[in-house]
Amino acid sequence: MVRLERLLLANQAFVDSQAYEEFIATKVPAEKTLILSCMDARLSALLLPALGLKNGDVHVIKSAGAIITDPYGSLMRSILVSIYEFEVEHIFVIGHDDCGMAHLDGWSMVDKMRSRGISDEIIDAVHHHVDLENWLQKIGHSDTSIKKTVQLIKKHPLLPTNVEVVGLCLEPKTGGIRIIEAS
Repeated sequence: MVRLERLLLANQAFVDSQAYEEFIATKVPAEKTLILSCMDARLSALLLPALGLKNGDVHVIKSAGAIITDPYGSLMRSILVSIYEFEVEHIFVIGHDDCGMAHLDGWSMVDKMRSRGISDEIIDAVHHHVDLENWLQKIGHSDTSIKKTVQLIKKHPLLPTNVEVVGLCLEPKTGGIRIIEAS
């Protein structure tokens, strides 16, 4: 069965059985907390239960490596919206051990783009906007990356001084958490 068809059938069964009722929540996170986490698939179902949280307790934003590369890009805009429009007072940047971004090679990824049909002409045109190899480089050790993102958020000129920003690292096999940087 085609993936989209399978998803739509599963969705219809979910709605018909009213399974959504256990997920009903308000837009304002009950814990006044936002989590910036990695997009790693292992964290999707693990992260909230590992922290004793459930749907509606927090806002969750995901990015590759749980990093913010642009202090005025969409990730930081989402954080500011969460603070000013949805009463968030705590931000947790949660990276994880064994992160795929720790070993990413920008040159290799550009080669993969070529192998998937992206022409050199398009790659060269994109180079006028961003240095792809540097933009796609590995983040290094997760702890260092987490600290860097925490500092970027803390130093943002539009961040209120009363918002707590903490860096944590999750072990994706056990769900164990360690503190990297506290306020």
